[in-house]
Amino acid sequence: MKIGAIMWSSYMNMLVRSAKSINFLEPSLYSTRQLEEQPDMIDSVMQQLEEQDIVLLYRSSDDFWGLIEDRLKALAKKVPVVCVAMILRIGVCQQ
Repeated sequence: MKIGAIMWSSYMNMLVRSAKSINFLEPSLYSTRQLEEQPDMIDSVMQQLEEQDIVLLYRSSDDFWGLIEDRLKALAKKVPVVCVAMILRIGVCQQ
């Protein structure tokens, strides 16, 4: 199962360790810090997320979320998106 995730880097370590113990998981993980500091990565990350079986998002107040909000909404129509958030009043997390 392919799982894509965008989350805080401190949470990614836990997901990486867990994925290593589950043979059938193929994680594609991106930190919010990466995308905030390197917005040129966003297009390639979104393409990767479209190829996943499920996507996990940990929403935060970082600015880049506004750049991908519409794309995430479109993605959620094709791929299951699980969203948890520090701030609960954010578009794709409300669906």
